[in-house]
Amino acid sequence: MEMQNKLTQYLELFEKARAKVSDDNIAMGLVEQVGKDLRVEQMRGYSTVERDSNESQPATEKQIGFLKKLGVSVNMSDKLTKSQASKMIDEAQGQLAAC
Repeated sequence: MEMQNKLTQYLELFEKARAKVSDDNIAMGLVEQVGKDLRVEQMRGYSTVERDSNESQPATEKQIGFLKKLGVSVNMSDKLTKSQASKMIDEAQGQLAAC
């Protein structure tokens, strides 16, 4: 039933867009963009929850192993969080890509 409701909403949006721009291709592009925007908003909401939990959870063994594989020295006495490890991985990969 939820899928039917979404389909109805997209069709109504398409009809409104087509009425304003008088072009099916432009109207479809607008509907596609709205769909993308909605997905981004959903991901941002989810990632905020995930990010908050990662701020306090310790880094995983897999993250630490990957950091070492990337050549990043990891002091095991530091209480590295998942979030910190993730940032370090992104930075290390960025540096490798820049080389």
